[in-house]
Amino acid sequence: MKQNIVKTLFIAICAMAALPTFAYDCEVDGIYYNLFEYKIENESVFLAEVTYGKNDYSGTISIPASIDYSGKTYYVATIGVRAFSVCTNLTNVNIPNTVTMIRSSAFSGCTGLTKITIPSSVTSIENGVFAWCSGLEIIQVENGNQKYDSREGCNALIDTYHNSLIAGCKNSTIPNNVEAIGGEAFEGCTGLTSINIPNSVTEIGYDAFYACTGLTSINIPNSVTEIGYRAFHDCTGLTTITIPNSVTHIGDGAFSGCTGLTSINIPNGVTEINSSSFAYCTSLTSITIPNSVTEINSSSFYNCTSLTSISIPNSVKSIGYYAFEECTRLTSVTLNCNNIVSSKRDINNTISKYFGEQVEEYIIGDDVKSIGSYTFYGLKKLKTVKIGKGVTSIGEMAFSDAGITSLSLSEGLREVSYSAFVGCELGSVTIPSTVTTIEKEAFYCPTLKHVELNSNSLVSTNYTSDSSLDTFFGEKVEEYVLGPDVKSIGRYAFSGCTGLKTIVLSENMDRIRDNAFEGCDELEEIHILNPEPPIVLENSFSQDAYKYAVLYVPEGSQEVYKADEVWKKFSRVRTTDMAAKDCRLILRGFNGGTVALQCRTKASYTFELKPEAGWIVSSIMFNGTDVTNEMSAGSYTTPSLTGDSELAIVFEQGNNGVRDAMVYSQIHISAYNAELNIRNDGNTTVQADVYTTDGRIVKRVSVSNGTTIIPLTNNKTYLVKVGSKILLSAKLPLGA
Repeated sequence: MKQNIVKTLFIAICAMAALPTFAYDCEVDGIYYNLFEYKIENESVFLAEVTYGKNDYSGTISIPASIDYSGKTYYVATIGVRAFSVCTNLTNVNIPNTVTMIRSSAFSGCTGLTKITIPSSVTSIENGVFAWCSGLEIIQVENGNQKYDSREGCNALIDTYHNSLIAGCKNSTIPNNVEAIGGEAFEGCTGLTSINIPNSVTEIGYDAFYACTGLTSINIPNSVTEIGYRAFHDCTGLTTITIPNSVTHIGDGAFSGCTGLTSINIPNGVTEINSSSFAYCTSLTSITIPNSVTEINSSSFYNCTSLTSISIPNSVKSIGYYAFEECTRLTSVTLNCNNIVSSKRDINNTISKYFGEQVEEYIIGDDVKSIGSYTFYGLKKLKTVKIGKGVTSIGEMAFSDAGITSLSLSEGLREVSYSAFVGCELGSVTIPSTVTTIEKEAFYCPTLKHVELNSNSLVSTNYTSDSSLDTFFGEKVEEYVLGPDVKSIGRYAFSGCTGLKTIVLSENMDRIRDNAFEGCDELEEIHILNPEPPIVLENSFSQDAYKYAVLYVPEGSQEVYKADEVWKKFSRVRTTDMAAKDCRLILRGFNGGTVALQCRTKASYTFELKPEAGWIVSSIMFNGTDVTNEMSAGSYTTPSLTGDSELAIVFEQGNNGVRDAMVYSQIHISAYNAELNIRNDGNTTVQADVYTTDGRIVKRVSVSNGTTIIPLTNNKTYLVKVGSKILLSAKLPLGA
């Protein structure tokens, strides 16, 4: 009889696994059981399953092999679902050799449990049996178990047939031949601080390291191809992780809640970033998304509050809603994905559904071919937009009512649709030469005052008195600058531009057609860079323009214009200063850093110099010439610029801004282009010593009235000593 029972026990237990375990049938010696009776080969089999009851288990629990109840003997064959769950005072459990199944979460949350031994009789263990057992130190499997083992003293439970580690503890090691880490294997193992995953492992299962808060780093080997959902969820101590290129699948929520992670590189084999994969990674500042990724699912990076910028590659075909929602510091987004940007949208489906409304800068990459309707509609915090050279068209209402103050359009753009930028906060805009079509109200911005037009086809088109350039840009534009590609102005082109005050025509302008500036009664300045007067008709300008506007022409061309039948009607003709060219003024500081200012030739620039307390202006060098003596009332004004120039200003520490002895106030030291300049403004000759930082003297000079130049080696730091004072510590080249 007993042999028959043992042979058929597992069949009966499998039937038990499908039955509900929400109540207990009896209590024997403080242990709660569910009882079952089965007919197997015309014989009755009585089985018991350990379950939970009204009182928590505590201390040591020894489960008997059988119990007697109501005149029958029941063999204890199963430890049921959540049987000992959250029994925090349970310290030890002895499991008899009659038990063949341990069901899910059987010991989950038993934080006081330190050791468990799985008998040889057990043939089925479900997931999560030791989840959240933070105090568990030893897991052993008895010899002779045909299904499970704890090989090499690994302190872990391994499914022998599948070579999968299904349960671990804080002292576990993963043997070198294990192929998978099973679901919930280390879930809630807060005492785990490090673990080595061998190269034999190919899969990390769902919830495998869920909430292992003590884990600070983990190395995932190149053998791993799959990371299951929530595998590292809430590993708050994890600061670094390297995901190898072998990984092709990252599950939902795999790294969500890893608040210590600062950067993540997604491997090249991954094609899809699943939902919430990196959500709530609040310290994440850097993410690299490879070109293999085609899909970013919903909430993938939700609430990554430290993320400031992100670049989406051209491989991405779809982005799920809220992918970057609540990334409150995300202010710059680069989009290279044509599918995302070019899609037609509506007022309720803008790109903010992916990135939120806090983004201040969008950079549209060169791989994007078009910008779809309503894509950036109504984004009030959006200030800067840079559109790449691949974009040929911008759809209607694409940026309307956004807060844009800076817009960069690239050559290659051909069409700007209806109301594309209407309601933006642009002060100026430059239209590339390739643009052939701008639709009605495309740039109706109440703040728009300056427009640079480089498209000849756009300006040279013949318009009507009811439809001119003002239908694109509005009536409040005060200045139009026509680039060198614009060679003619069509009929009525600026008719209706009632706010126009200044027009600048390039050196290539050769024809202005009739009524071009009809109604531009506020026109104050006309700048023409062509020394030869363009062909113009008398009715091209209004009578008020001839009377009140100033015509600026290139130097030496005044008489030519005054001799022209139409141009001579302007009562005021002057030489234009628009012939000045752009140039750069490079500012060099004490530490050798530079600041470049965009300037114009034929102009001077004044700098107010304000040393901090205890500092003085040591020297001012303009294009290699010492001009310190030209400083007046705390300011220095450059000569009129003739091209790119350099201004080097050196501050040095004094005594509340004044030297503590006369000899020091007479000495000025500066460095420029690997040369040390020592200037003595006094009448007394002084000795200056130049040292390296290790105290070796490299130069000793006597400096009389005037400047002494000492050539020195680049990329070394030197000390200059006069008397007992170190006047300058400089790393050359300061002016290189």
